[in-house]
Amino acid sequence: MAEETNDLPSAEEFERFLRESELQRSLVVKSEAAEAYGLRSEGAFGALTTVCIERAADGRITMTAMSRGAWSPARRICMALTTADWGRLQAALNRADFWALPEQHNRFGLDGWDWTIEGRQGARYHASTCWVPDTGTYFDLGRLFLELAGFEPNEP
Repeated sequence: MAEETNDLPSAEEFERFLRESELQRSLVVKSEAAEAYGLRSEGAFGALTTVCIERAADGRITMTAMSRGAWSPARRICMALTTADWGRLQAALNRADFWALPEQHNRFGLDGWDWTIEGRQGARYHASTCWVPDTGTYFDLGRLFLELAGFEPNEP
């Protein structure tokens, strides 16, 4: 069951969270979990969503997500995920051939959003960034992160 806090972080706390996490990379890289995957969605006008899913050595699976819309307050969600959720994530990673994805997709633009999907297994790390993904297995993988966090896909 999701634990959504009503005591939302202030704008200053959220900005500090973003500075401390640098990019979503730090959530994945700095994680002490055995394996971690994350999505960072940066939208126009300052919208930002981060989702980090971690599996500890003892098998516990947790998700931490924060989202701030361009004109909406920040939300933070921390919750345990099921092994079925982890299985769905692993299946989506495999369909997208995550570890072989390019670091940067050849799509660029001025508006919209950028997704960066990252993963770490032990010391192995990979990240892939795409501007306005809208089809294919990369898009499906990113949407799964948003779905597991309870965020709408158009809520970057």
